[in-house]
Amino acid sequence: MIRRVLLIALLAGSQAHALDGIQNQFVRPPDTQVAVGANHIVEATNAGIRVWLRNLTVVADYGLTGLTGCFNAFDPRVVYDASVSRWYFLSGDKTASGGFQPYYCLGVSKTNDPTGDYYYLKVPDPVGVDYPDIGYSTDKVLLRNKANKFEDLVILNKQQLLAGQIVSAMQTYGGDDDDARPVRGVGGTTADVFLATEPVPQQGTLRVIRFRGVPPGAITKANKDLLGYNYLPFPGVAEQAGTSVTLDIRGGMHHAVMRQNKMWVAGHWRCGSPLRLCLGLVRVDGLGSSPFNPSVGNRIGVSLSGVHLFYPALGFAASGNAVVAFNGSNSTQYAAVYVAEIRATDPIGVYRGPFLRKAGLGPYAPTSPAARWGDYSGVAEDPLQPGVFWIAVEYPINTTTWGTWLQQAIP
Repeated sequence: MIRRVLLIALLAGSQAHALDGIQNQFVRPPDTQVAVGANHIVEATNAGIRVWLRNLTVVADYGLTGLTGCFNAFDPRVVYDASVSRWYFLSGDKTASGGFQPYYCLGVSKTNDPTGDYYYLKVPDPVGVDYPDIGYSTDKVLLRNKANKFEDLVILNKQQLLAGQIVSAMQTYGGDDDDARPVRGVGGTTADVFLATEPVPQQGTLRVIRFRGVPPGAITKANKDLLGYNYLPFPGVAEQAGTSVTLDIRGGMHHAVMRQNKMWVAGHWRCGSPLRLCLGLVRVDGLGSSPFNPSVGNRIGVSLSGVHLFYPALGFAASGNAVVAFNGSNSTQYAAVYVAEIRATDPIGVYRGPFLRKAGLGPYAPTSPAARWGDYSGVAEDPLQPGVFWIAVEYPINTTTWGTWLQQAIP
């Protein structure tokens, strides 16, 4: 039986390390992402990219083209790979008619400065790229795409990529999965790269796939099916205060990150009575086992009475502590920003929170009968302060305008 701790904070906590991020009323949804480097904090959304110094001074604003190299870039991802002190900016690209171009747009920084020079690469994928995502290990980078509801993967030689080359990229087909997330190997401790998926039609199964080897050499694949959550296939619906317009919630599995041969996976699913959106978190242990035989080390359902919880992102510290950032709303509450915490010393199944970090300012209803929300939230660890994370999560400013909230979190 899963135990839980529900300590609901009514105030947003310290604002000393918190700020408003990008705001926009024309681009929907924002697809909010965040990364932290040696000297900078970077937020990426569909409306653009913003760079701050550590003292929270804005030093640059870019369109997505500026750091991905593609004219009609969308669905951005930003990652700081602390093991090599480089930035990765990933996106898809649209055709003039709104279709998906057959390549990933990937900007790779030449230094640890996100405002400096880049290699701009177009990594081929014949399916066409939508919902791109990125994972990495010590020697590989894994790109994931879900155009036309078919998972497609590209594995890249990391050393070649850091030199601006993709000559030995390896294409591999991942299967028709309901959702899949490349695993970000923070901490730089393993050469294996992983994919977390929920295979169709086996909802409720968490399939962990390990890729071993480096292109242009052979890549071997191993997988293990574990008990996961029945993550919500899109579209889902979340009520909000002040309007009959609901929030359009999509996708189920949203984030996967690993450290020291353990991995956390986060998504939203349906729970409770009456049914509402809740979070499902799974920690997988033993990723370095030989033969490959990982197991579920922790399984946590995060809920809040009467409130929909959705779009989680998760950070995982070397201490074993973790933080989850997400949204919550119901018919009497505007969409708000929350965090929950998991301590390595807590019993299995226990979490702390949810804690309110930013209240929504009004209903969000730019379209009817549903308004597109999400599609992501962001969490990133500070490489200079292990165990300190930055979150970036969407919130409503008024009926047509979304904003993003950035804040430090220390589980």
